Amino acid sequence: MQKSILHLDKKQGQTYHAIFKNNHGRRLYIQLQINNNEIFISDCFYTDRPARNGHNAVPCKFHTSHCTCDSFIDVFKNELDKTFFGIEFSDTENKLSTEEYIKLKTQVKTKYKFLILVNDNNTYKTRLKNRIHRSILLEIVCSGNKGTITDCHYSDRTYKRNNAYITPSGLTSITFDFSLYNILKIVNSELNCDFTDVIITQDSFGFNDSPLPICGSI
Repeated sequence: MQKSILHLDKKQGQTYHAIFKNNHGRRLYIQLQINNNEIFISDCFYTDRPARNGHNAVPCKFHTSHCTCDSFIDVFKNELDKTFFGIEFSDTENKLSTEEYIKLKTQVKTKYKFLILVNDNNTYKTRLKNRIHRSILLEIVCSGNKGTITDCHYSDRTYKRNNAYITPSGLTSITFDFSLYNILKIVNSELNCDFTDVIITQDSFGFNDSPLPICGSI
């Protein structure tokens, strides 16, 4: 089994940062400063979850901001769900901002991921899986040049509270100017997805015969 090594890139001076995936496949960013044998963690958050109210999503178990170099690996194991067997520090400063560094490290070759919408007259439906693997049913009705989200709820759980469906908390756009671009923008930014294009089809893809998602992170 290949042992994981944490590679820390030098940002500037004694400030380092890195991006890594934990044991659950979640991608995180961490920034720290080193002073003698002490480490001061100044930032740590998920890069695969959208910010809310201007605040990045910090792991719930993470609470350490100061530790020794010897106990640094334990912070990852106990609070960030990642086991590293060693740490490597870069000697070359990159002087990239946090945003520039994240963009550079998460760039991948262009890969298409299609949002499939099943069209029935003026109604467009899909059942998708977002980046954190939640299944969501989405229904949009087009009237003139306006689109209205008439249904959007998690479809991977049964809620006993009066059989109520739960709408994703990030969804804020209900009525919008109907276009494939706006649909893609809403789904990606408000439902935590990473689709690149939209396909509209008359074929039901077995939509009504199975509760399984037809597109997304499946």
